[in-house]
Amino acid sequence: MRSEPASLARRRRAGVRQVLRGGAAADRRQPGGRPKLRGRSAHHASGRRYERIGYHRHHAGTLRAAQGLGDHVRHGETKRERSAHGRQAFQEPAVPHAVHVERRGPGRPGPVLLRRSHHRRAHRPGRERRRPAGRRHGRDQRAGGRRRLRGGRRHRPAVLVANQMMNAELLTAPESLRRLVLDLRQMETFIEDPLVVQMADGVWYEDVNGRRILDGLSGIFTVNAGHGNRRIIEAIKAQLDTMAFAPPLHATSPPAIELVQRLAEVTPEDLNTIKLLSGGSEATEAAMKLARQYHRQTGNPGKFKVISRFHGYHGATMGALSATGTRRRKTMFEPTLHGFLHVHPPTCYRCPYEKTFPDCEVFCARTVEDLIELEGAETIAALILEPVGNTGGIIMPPPGYLPELRDICDRHGILLIYDEIITGFGRTGSMFAAQTFEAAPDILCMGKGMSSGYVPLAGIAFRDSIADAFLGREEDEVEFSHGHTYGGNPLAAAAGLANLAEIRERDLCARASETGAYVRQRLEELREFGIVGDIRGCGLLAGVEFVEDPDTRTPFDPSVKFGVQAGHAALEKGLLTRFDPNWIALAPPLVINREETDLMLDILADSIRETVKELKTS
Repeated sequence: MRSEPASLARRRRAGVRQVLRGGAAADRRQPGGRPKLRGRSAHHASGRRYERIGYHRHHAGTLRAAQGLGDHVRHGETKRERSAHGRQAFQEPAVPHAVHVERRGPGRPGPVLLRRSHHRRAHRPGRERRRPAGRRHGRDQRAGGRRRLRGGRRHRPAVLVANQMMNAELLTAPESLRRLVLDLRQMETFIEDPLVVQMADGVWYEDVNGRRILDGLSGIFTVNAGHGNRRIIEAIKAQLDTMAFAPPLHATSPPAIELVQRLAEVTPEDLNTIKLLSGGSEATEAAMKLARQYHRQTGNPGKFKVISRFHGYHGATMGALSATGTRRRKTMFEPTLHGFLHVHPPTCYRCPYEKTFPDCEVFCARTVEDLIELEGAETIAALILEPVGNTGGIIMPPPGYLPELRDICDRHGILLIYDEIITGFGRTGSMFAAQTFEAAPDILCMGKGMSSGYVPLAGIAFRDSIADAFLGREEDEVEFSHGHTYGGNPLAAAAGLANLAEIRERDLCARASETGAYVRQRLEELREFGIVGDIRGCGLLAGVEFVEDPDTRTPFDPSVKFGVQAGHAALEKGLLTRFDPNWIALAPPLVINREETDLMLDILADSIRETVKELKTS
């Protein structure tokens, strides 16, 4: 290849530098709207013209041909008409990759992305191209709807056309999904029939194919205030205009300060000190670390062990996972951390001690005290539990269970931790399950519904007496030695404030209680199918356990996985639920109305009916 003259190469490199700085070389024009081409840097190709965008050149003509978009450049159009056609072009599905061209040699930038310019700005006769008189050179100014930069250049936004939008076929194609890893899902199975949601409003999702899905799970026990809540959205937008991030080691922000004040008004008893975090795992980890450091700083350094329950789930990080008692979630990561003990939960329908409530006198609570005495109370720092267990199938505490645990912890100097990531912010019919069951913990973990999923937000609230142990002189080093980058960031705090205001002002706690009672009443109708063993829950949190024989409580053979089959059938019919092999759960947004509630329950009933029919014919 013949090398170009050094002078031409210098001009080419200067043009590239100008373009990368937003310079004028990309937009020199002659009368008539055509670009003034200089040297080879202008790139001639079959009569087509190109405009540089950032470091690349995008060949829009080739892209439009691949997309089947047609030509959106129509001569003689007004500016408004051209803009309308431009918007139409960008709303069309795009190809997954742009056209890369290898151009190497002296003064050439290497691989580039080409796009043919299709927004031609023709010179309007009689219109002066120069800046109006009296304007100072170099001052930014508005003209013709575009922003003028220094020297009067027109600003062209850097737009990568190939990445504007993928259509439904591309979004659900295996090659688009293979690099993605979802939570607790086998991706080979997911890719066969993927669900890709693109919009949400109220209690509804919409997938990329336009199919509506009723959200019977609040995403994942999260969207308590409903999707598309304008109050929360506008609060986030307003905060973005002010400040999105505050330095966590040096400062806090007005939204964070206000949020902890408002939270202290709704937390139980004297749980008035709050540490803001980003997720549920962070909250449970922080709670257990707080308990250990508290005992160390109050003269009991030997208290380090944590008691939790089988079937419980407290998060995916290593400490939270060590407290988890669900085999499927933790065995592949073992050995977990030392010092974690487990007891049986109060599964009254299928009591592991083969007792019956109320004759048992809450025997399962007394086994916790037995474990404490066997291990030595001087070694136990905390007891952590979900007031209503999720992964075991919405396990409800029997009357007296939580108050009994409260008394046991008080007698042995053990901190009681409630994992209310799921049950908090109205889900059980009260702001927190601690209020529903009238037994307050020492530390309360919150998340999920704390922001209704609009921005990651979590936290822990703890008693004032615990907070006092972390106050002192700088040199004492007694501050809580824990933190996360995004904990208490102003954007999340703004979302949390708006979410809390929605729950309180719309009285969503009472609404959850009322709607939840109606849900459980209608779930009783499912017993006619002869496979419902137990219906349990409180507020807008309900679970149904399936059995082969309700009279004897004989479970289905593990290979049947009735709950999974029913859950998949419901999803096919347009209902999102939480399902496991032997149970299915509902937890819709607290804003769900009666018509949507009936539809949710009708779809569930149809799905169970269909699953029973298939089971009998198989």
